[in-house]
Formats: sequence, C-alpha cells, structure tokens
Amino acid sequence: NGDIKVKKLSGFKFLYVYWAPVFYIMRNARKIDCLILYLMTINTTVTAVFYRVFGGRGKLVIKMDTDGREWDMPSGPFFRIYQAFFGETKVLPLLLSKLSDILIIEAPESRERVSKKYPMLSGKMVVIPNGINHTALESNLKNAANIRREKFIFYAGQLREVKGVDVLIKAFSAVSREFPDWKLVIAGQLMPEFSKLIPGVITSSGMKDKIFIKGHIEGAAFAEYFTRASIFCLP
Repeated sequence: NGDIKVKKLSGFKFLYVYWAPVFYIMRNARKIDCLILYLMTINTTVTAVFYRVFGGRGKLVIKMDTDGREWDMPSGPFFRIYQAFFGETKVLPLLLSKLSDILIIEAPESRERVSKKYPMLSGKMVVIPNGINHTALESNLKNAANIRREKFIFYAGQLREVKGVDVLIKAFSAVSREFPDWKLVIAGQLMPEFSKLIPGVITSSGMKDKIFIKGHIEGAAFAEYFTRASIFCLP
C-alpha cells in the first residue's frame, strides 16, 4: 500500500549490531520482496543466509562499497585463526555469489579488480556510481560563487586505513614547510581502528596547529567548508 514502516531495534549493543536484524528476517523473510544489504562482510553473509533459509524469495541486492583492492575480512578471533591455517577465505564471496541476485559496485575499475580476485562474483555485478542529491547540493551551494576561497585543504570521508588519511597528513606536513600559511581540515567519522593512529600521526608531523579534525559534518556546515576550501580532497 506504499506505507513505509520504521522499526527501532533496541537491546544490548551486541544484539543490536549482529542479531536483531537476523531475528527480524527470520520472522519476516517471506514478506520481504527486496532485501538490500551493504558491504561484503560476515554480517552481510549471515543475514543473506538466514533470509534464504527462512523462505525469502525476493530480490537480494548487495551494495558492495569497495574499490576491489581488498576483501573486508572480519577481524574476530575465529577468522584470525582461520587465516593462520587456511589463508584468505573465499567462502564468503562464494556464498554471496549463490545467494544474491545483484551486486552493486561503484566503478568499472573496481568491478575489474573484484572479478579477477573472485571470478564467481563477476556475473552478478552491476556498476552503479554513488548518487548525488542535486537539490540539497544546489540549495547549500547557491552562493558559492560569491564566497572567497581560503588557504586550506578540505578532506571529507571516513577516517579509516583504506582512505589514506594518514598519507594525506604526512603529505601535507611535507609541503607545509614550503606553504606555511595553509591548513588542513579533516571531516568525517573516526573509525575505532584509527582512533589512536591519527592523533599520533598528527603529533609526529609537528602540525597540530595547522590540522583540524572536525568529526562528522553534513548539510550547510559541510557546504560552508567545501565552498571556502581552495582544495577538496576526495578519498
């Protein structure tokens, strides 16, 4: 009937993150016409398995969100032991190749990399670039032409290893000696595995007074930094 139901999943964090969605799918698999999952992880694989086992016959779509250079290998103790004895697991991509209908990947180059490493996924992959909200972009940037650019580099994206934020900081430190009046503004969620590394890299760079971590920002606040920056760094 066109209605959208929003469900609040409460309880312990462990249950919320890992099992609450699975329990919901176990009860409602037959009612779900299209299930969209994100990232190529163990959580995605478990959810997909439960969806099919409990009678889900709808379309199963997975947005891979990967550049194809690495498999998002789980880091739990079980998988560390598995890797020590058997090397990189191909069980997860094999399962997803059997269970899914469509695998969305963001760029042709990424599709090529994944196809070489995991040929079993190539037939399911469709290249769909990330979209842009033109309405929000135009409303927030309508006065961009009148804003004076300032001498800073603006980075926006998650602060995690694959984004190369530590490389950006080191590069900025190297050129900053030649351009001492420039600054680096970093916006984005600091992922747990990077929470100690990034502050350490900034301290060792000797640029604490020129590098600013702003956390996650969006909307008008993002537009302001984006329009004022002379250089935008897209990870």
